Amino acid sequence: MKHWLRIEAVCASLAIRSRMAYRLDFSLSFIGMFLAHLALPIYIVLLYGVSAGFGEWSIGDMLLLTGTIQLARGATSMIMSGLIWHTNERVQQGTFDLLLLAPVNALGHLLNRSIDFEDSGLFLSGMLVFIIAVVISGITWWQALLLALLASFAIMFFASLYILFAAITVRYISTLRLFEFQDIAAQYAQFPLHIYPSLLATLFITLIPLAVVGYIPVGVVTGHLPMIMLGSLIFPVLFLGFSVWYWHNTLTHYTSAGG
Repeated sequence: MKHWLRIEAVCASLAIRSRMAYRLDFSLSFIGMFLAHLALPIYIVLLYGVSAGFGEWSIGDMLLLTGTIQLARGATSMIMSGLIWHTNERVQQGTFDLLLLAPVNALGHLLNRSIDFEDSGLFLSGMLVFIIAVVISGITWWQALLLALLASFAIMFFASLYILFAAITVRYISTLRLFEFQDIAAQYAQFPLHIYPSLLATLFITLIPLAVVGYIPVGVVTGHLPMIMLGSLIFPVLFLGFSVWYWHNTLTHYTSAGG
């Protein structure tokens, strides 16, 4: 009996330590994410302190752009950041086959397991930058609300990337570094479209709608762009449709762990 009590005590101690380690890991991840994504807003502030910045785009406008993108990325990451990881793990272990045999929607099931609040640091840093930018830029809170609603198209775009990359993972098995492409895409979206060559700017509105992530919504709300530019919001919708189609097309050609 004493031996069992000792074993239970050791197990309880290990469980407590495990929970403490998890909480510490979560806290460090949250703080690191929060601070890391304040680097770009600080860089923008410093840039406007020593130069004219980005033409007619004021420091407040640029912070609005940054805050909107970080809000959208943070919200999407909290919901979908585990999608590529769980998909890759199932394909490599062979359990993805069992998922396809189950009477459930494969994508929906994977999304249910993909929620991860460690990325909430990105979301909260974006919210902080967004609120500061609203005050600095001088837009009304109704305009800020409109901009927050338009950010749903940015969420749609980033969600499309997760679904597209998950499908590529199913096809080619080991592609976890695809996360880096999303970071690169977000970096290009952080700046006004007029700094890019015309061909690249057109590409960022249509086939790879990076401009719709923040530049066009912020530009319309702040008066830099005409309202008609909101028509380009159709492109992230089309991009999401393509990503979902590519996912389902991938499943029809799936041949177990071989890709």
